[in-house]
Amino acid sequence: MINEMNSKPSVLVIDDDPFIHLILNETLCDHFKITILSDCIQGITCMKNGNLPDIIVSDLNIPDFDGLSFLEKVKSIEILKAIPFIVLSGNEDPKVRNKCIESGAYDFIKKPFTPRDLKERLMNISINSGKIYKDTFQKQECCI
Repeated sequence: MINEMNSKPSVLVIDDDPFIHLILNETLCDHFKITILSDCIQGITCMKNGNLPDIIVSDLNIPDFDGLSFLEKVKSIEILKAIPFIVLSGNEDPKVRNKCIESGAYDFIKKPFTPRDLKERLMNISINSGKIYKDTFQKQECCI
C-alpha cells in the first residue's frame, strides 16, 4: 500500500504468460512498484503475508483457478475489497464481462490490449484513489 505521497503505487499482476510479464514490467516499472505472479494462489499468499497492493490486475484464464474466482475471493475479504481490481481477458462474451463487473471488478480490459492504455488506466486509478486506499488500510491487519 502507498505509505507516502511520493512513493510509487503498488500493482499486483496475476498472469501466467511470460510475455505479458515482460511487457507489463517494462511499461509500468517507471510509475509503479510491480509484483508479477503466475497464479492466483501465489497472489493470495502474497497478500496473506501482508503485501497489500494498491491495485490488482489479473488475467481471467489462470491454470490454478480462474480469475473470476480470484476476483470473488478478493472482494469477499473486508481488507481487500476496496482495492481496485482490473480483469484482463481474451474472452469477448459480454456475459463474462458483466459477471466480472457485477463481482466487483473496477474495469475489464480485453486482450489484446495496448500496454499504454493499461498504464493510463492504472495512473488514473492511483491519482483518483491513492489517498482513500492509504487511509483505509493504514491501520488494518490482513486476515485472509
